[in-house]
Amino acid sequence: MFKKYHLPHYKDDDLILPADGDFYKVYLFIIGIILLFGILISFAVDATEDKITYFRNLAIIIISIVLIIVLLLKKSYVITTDSIYVKHGILKSKINIDRYINCYVDRYKFITFIDSDLKDYTIDLDDIKGEYCDQFLNLIRQHDINIFDINTKKHIQRNNSCQDIYKFSVHKQCRTFLILLNIVIILFIFSLMFAAGITTNLVNKFFISGSFSMALIFFPELVFSNNLKINVDGPQITISDFPIKTKNINVSEITKAYKGPTTYYSKGRKYTVDEIHLQIGQKLLYTHAPIDQYFRNYDIFASYLRDNNICLKYNDFSTDDRKKLNFFRNFFLGFAFFLVIFNVIPLVQKNIAGSFSYDLSDLEEDQNADRLFSRFDHYDPEPSDSDFLNSSAYDFAAGVTSLYAYMEDGEADEIGGHALQFINDDEIKDYLSSTWNIESPEDADTIIDKLLRYGQRAYFKKIVKENKNVLKAVEAIKADYGYHFDIETSKEITPEYFKENGIHVSDFYAVKGAACAYVRFGENGLAAYDYERAIHLIALCYACDYISSDDYINYIANLDTTLQNQYKNFEDIHECYYYGEMFRLKKDSSYTDEDLTKIENAIDSMKDDGYYDTIDSIYSKTIKLK
Repeated sequence: MFKKYHLPHYKDDDLILPADGDFYKVYLFIIGIILLFGILISFAVDATEDKITYFRNLAIIIISIVLIIVLLLKKSYVITTDSIYVKHGILKSKINIDRYINCYVDRYKFITFIDSDLKDYTIDLDDIKGEYCDQFLNLIRQHDINIFDINTKKHIQRNNSCQDIYKFSVHKQCRTFLILLNIVIILFIFSLMFAAGITTNLVNKFFISGSFSMALIFFPELVFSNNLKINVDGPQITISDFPIKTKNINVSEITKAYKGPTTYYSKGRKYTVDEIHLQIGQKLLYTHAPIDQYFRNYDIFASYLRDNNICLKYNDFSTDDRKKLNFFRNFFLGFAFFLVIFNVIPLVQKNIAGSFSYDLSDLEEDQNADRLFSRFDHYDPEPSDSDFLNSSAYDFAAGVTSLYAYMEDGEADEIGGHALQFINDDEIKDYLSSTWNIESPEDADTIIDKLLRYGQRAYFKKIVKENKNVLKAVEAIKADYGYHFDIETSKEITPEYFKENGIHVSDFYAVKGAACAYVRFGENGLAAYDYERAIHLIALCYACDYISSDDYINYIANLDTTLQNQYKNFEDIHECYYYGEMFRLKKDSSYTDEDLTKIENAIDSMKDDGYYDTIDSIYSKTIKLK
């Protein structure tokens, strides 16, 4: 039954001719993909949404897609006893045949109506294979319209009020849409380049300037290639091809016309496109685009030329200058896109995303961040490297990052958890590039600045004030556990616990991490997470000379002092790191579980080894550089 619906059939006395051919199978596939995509989007609803909002959004997505499909997707023609209608889904519009003066017919391809303003409407007969052309013509004959068969060159019906057999226009299909689409594509390239910002890398500068120049050079060609329009009014031809001056010629001025297949290759496949090239006098007529089979009324134009005794010579156009121009245009535009994809987009990701997947303009900067960039109070006189290695500042920072040592089998008494002086610089640089998008000293300064001024704690502060699920989780945890809460207790906070308390489980770990950190450490709950990561990052940047010794020592000493003032001991700092990593990873997945398990095991090992007892004495010492 469903298949029959997509075949020509009668309903009452009306003949319904589906105009989609076998495309309904493609439509069904697209429908399935869109519905699946919509459902996935609905499951990715932000954790601020409650269940009612979640299911409401899901229903809106599905209903909207179904309505679009029903109302706009399915196209068919309906022939009644006195009219022809075009249906798109449940929408139906009548073809007002009386407004047209000419009708051109190719029994197996199309029926095209043209009005006095050269506006056209085409009934595509390809999908119904011309079998029902007579049904259309029988109805069209009831109207006062000139009907001309372009194959037999005979009038099926003559309209005495219109003496010109040929009065039509030739232009790109979806002309306005294609022009706008090309403008959007070019603007997209430009926006990516501007968003990439200024880079100090000479190679990237070359890529950006090169792709920008190519896009700029070929911008007019892309837009204007869809602008060609040819109006035919009997023997008079008007060729509009902005910004080229409009040409008015008589058909008798055309000395030759070349028509034939031009060969193209795409994805290893060979295909041909019929094109018409006009010669006026001794010169080929230049236009921004060749007149090819994708132009509306292309076949009518070919018939018009033949009827005016212009021989359509077949030619492969191998020497046509246009092909060379198109080749270079397409080559350079393709190269520009290649440069954008492989060079600009990573820069954009680095500058607007990198380690921060949220918009900094929407977040509050840490009001106390400036002290982390100031000169350390006890810095003078400048310490030597050996002085700093034996200082309380170094020992404190090593205690903070000892968690990395236990997770990665490193050295707990070294800042960063590893003896970085014995690790190859290239390995450190590769790690910084892949993990932090840092490839230069400038990158290092930018990322460190963002981490110390914003970091995950800025997003955390926003979430704990606004997110309904986080607020519910905080309330539930306080009610069930009070303020006697630690890592062991946090393991009891499961998705099932959330469901029991009416908390949405989307982004489970983001909500859990935020709630646990807030219950344990208050509004500044993730400061230690950012500061511990900052110490680790700063040590790596110093090891490969991305920051100076002076900056390195100042950063470490200031971070030590800040952590010492805000937290009670190293174990609290590491617990905060645990919640921070949970908050950053957001989703409940095997990778998240594995990462969090490593942190849990490292903290348990530090307890079992008595390591926390060993380094507790360091915590209370005054931070000094010698």
